[in-house]
Amino acid sequence: MKLVKFLMLSLIISAIGIACSGGGDTASETAPVATIAPAPAATAVPKPTATAVPKPTDTPVAPTATAVPEPTATSVPPTATPVPPTATPVPPTATPVPPTATPVPTPVLPSADLFTSFSAGGWNASYAIDNGSLFLSSTETPGSKSVGNLNLDFMPAMAGQTHSNLKNQSLGFAYHEYTRTELDINKGTHVVAIPAGKTPFKLDLNIAVSGKGSDGNSFSTTIKEQYTRSDDFYPSAELSIPSNGIPDTDKYKPFSIPAPTAQGLFLATSQSNYDDNYGKVRVNNSEGYFVKKPTSTLRVGLFGDVKSEDYETIRDYIEVLAVVAPDLDIAWANNISEVTLPIHLLSCTELINETIDQYCNTSGPSGGFSDQWGSGNLATGWGFIRVSDQQMGSRHTLTHEFGHAMGLWHSGVDKTSMGPPNNQAGNWAAHDLMVIALIHNSAVVSGQTREEIRVAFNIADDELQGFIDNPATLSNTPDAAWVELGDKLKTQFNNSSMGKRLGR
Repeated sequence: MKLVKFLMLSLIISAIGIACSGGGDTASETAPVATIAPAPAATAVPKPTATAVPKPTDTPVAPTATAVPEPTATSVPPTATPVPPTATPVPPTATPVPPTATPVPTPVLPSADLFTSFSAGGWNASYAIDNGSLFLSSTETPGSKSVGNLNLDFMPAMAGQTHSNLKNQSLGFAYHEYTRTELDINKGTHVVAIPAGKTPFKLDLNIAVSGKGSDGNSFSTTIKEQYTRSDDFYPSAELSIPSNGIPDTDKYKPFSIPAPTAQGLFLATSQSNYDDNYGKVRVNNSEGYFVKKPTSTLRVGLFGDVKSEDYETIRDYIEVLAVVAPDLDIAWANNISEVTLPIHLLSCTELINETIDQYCNTSGPSGGFSDQWGSGNLATGWGFIRVSDQQMGSRHTLTHEFGHAMGLWHSGVDKTSMGPPNNQAGNWAAHDLMVIALIHNSAVVSGQTREEIRVAFNIADDELQGFIDNPATLSNTPDAAWVELGDKLKTQFNNSSMGKRLGR
């Protein structure tokens, strides 16, 4: 009997052990089982006679009563409640914002007593200037009066000056102040802001309404003359030079200038049509074989559509002039009041071409230097340079026009800056440098004749006559010092932004 009870007790303990450790494979499930497992140890079982063990049927323990379910019984499958990415799609056009959702309010016109009547191309209207804007108002639209197109033109003005000489009297600053705004011919009311000055140089404005009728005939009506803008319409008069524009005037020192030659004298006192035909030049309202030389201190400023490389171009030539023309006083201007050689970089427009400069090309690059041939009718300074629409960069044309400002004329010598356009150098070459040095020799003055300079430098008459008789020999290679310096400038050009774009 005791043996039977002992066997029954052993079976019950074994069943409890199986029920607590059943089935769990994960760490979270096996951790609590670890503390229950030692229960069957021998010391935990009392002697059979100490305490009677109830019959196995009194409180039967089913082996699976507390069994831990299989690992998948309560598992959460990763796709049980999937969130499809398109369950609540937001179409990009679900709530489009129409461009006209917030219409521009009708402009508030100035008081009626500020308006002045005018007529342009058969369109009767009135204008007023108020709070920095110009207002045009009419009960009729221009289109209803057979106006094909309509513009509002702002043009620079100086008291007592016509457009024909305005650019010279303003040292070229007038170029920047020509503005044309196209107007809608289907509207009777127009508001246009008065344009701000694009440079510190102050100019009044003439304001005109222009266009063409439906018959193709042009018209233009000036509605306001000599309108003066307040000072706050202009940028600061102070001019700043970027660090890449600061010249190193010791860069080419020491340099020994070769003696003047008949070759240089001929090129300095006559002008070619880019061939071997050389003619007289005009200096100080006279025509002859003269030398042209700046008569004032040169202070340079860049204005308009100026790029970093434009400062580098002028820097490079100020550096070489320090040794080629050591007596020339040339530097950057620090204020608009100091400028004697402004350089204007701009896009030529139809209005500019029609009004003040027929040579300002609207379909491609162009440039020019103007000193009125030394006639003295410029307001101040030596002259001005204009360069426009340089798609590949301004360096090539700017070098050429800057050469004119230094006194160079056109020549028929290939591979020079002043030579034929189809074979023109992007840098001052040996011939250019030779001529600049002669012009800026301290013994030479502007307007001096070829013969006077020949005598001053003791150049043999027959040597000069040789170039006169055969201008083709002007292409002969000059002194080796000029060739060496020209080669340095050629390398400099090839390494410039424009030179790299051209693959030099």
